[in-house]
Amino acid sequence: MVSFAFTEEQRAFAETLAEFSRKELLPGYRDRAASTEFPFGVLRRLGELGVLGIGLPEKYGGTGAEDPVLLGLATETLAYGDVNMASAPIQVGLIGSQLAQASDEVRQRYLPPLVEGRETVAIALTEPGSGSDAAALTTVARPVPGGWRLTGVKTAISWACNAAAALVYARDPGTTRSAGVSCYLVPLDAPGVSVRHLPGMGCLPLGWGSCAPGGAGGGGGRRTTTRFIPSVTANVRFEWPSPIRCVAIPPSHRPRSRRNRARALRSRGVHSPAMPATVR
Repeated sequence: MVSFAFTEEQRAFAETLAEFSRKELLPGYRDRAASTEFPFGVLRRLGELGVLGIGLPEKYGGTGAEDPVLLGLATETLAYGDVNMASAPIQVGLIGSQLAQASDEVRQRYLPPLVEGRETVAIALTEPGSGSDAAALTTVARPVPGGWRLTGVKTAISWACNAAAALVYARDPGTTRSAGVSCYLVPLDAPGVSVRHLPGMGCLPLGWGSCAPGGAGGGGGRRTTTRFIPSVTANVRFEWPSPIRCVAIPPSHRPRSRRNRARALRSRGVHSPAMPATVR
C-alpha cells in the first residue's frame, strides 16, 4: 500500500517552519508587501533554517538528495506567514538545479550565497508574446567575438531588481520550438546593465522587472549548461517599459490567446508594459 503520510523528519521540519511563519513572518507581512525593498534579512533567516538548499548539492550547502515533498511542504507552510517569501525555496531550487550543471567556477560563485540567502538570481524566461512557453520564446543569441549578443524582450521577471545575475533564455538564430534554446548567466552588475521596477499588485518586494537584451553597453556572462564553455560575454540592457495605457475587452470579444490579445490591443494603438511597442 502506498502511504502519503509525512515522515517524522518532514513533520518536525514543518512544525519548525510553522512557528517561524507564525511568529516572525506574519507580523511583518503587510509592511513587507507594501514595500519595493527586498527583505534580504528574512531570506537569510530562511537560509539558516535550511529551507533554501532543499535538493541542491551538499558541497555547496544543500541537502543533497532531491525531496519535492519537503520542498512543497516548506513552501506551503511559509505561505501562511508571507506568500512572497514562500516562493523563495522554489525560486532558489529552480535556479540552483541549473547552476549545478555549470562549471565549478560558476557553482562556487553562485550556489553558496543562494543557499545561504545572501544573494538572489533571476530567471529571465517570460516574454510578451509567448508568456512562459520556453519553446515559443523569440529572444535570439548571436555569436560575436568573445561571446554572444542577446536580442529580444523579457517581462515580469521576479527578483530582477535585487538579483546579482540572471539566467537569460535565448535561442540560436533560425531555430524553432525547443530546438536551439540555451541559458546564459548574465551578471547584473556588469557595465551597461540597468534595472527598473515593474509594479505588481501584492508582490512589490519580489522586484518584478521588464528587460530588453541587446542594447548599448556590455556585460559578462557565463554559459550555464554542459553544452556551454566557461568564459563568455553578452550585451544585455534592462529597460523600464512604456507608460501603461489599457483598454477593457468585453468577455464575449476577448481573444483566446495572449498573442491574439496582444495583436488586438496593438490594432487599437494600445500598449502595456507586458507588450512593449518596440524592441531594440
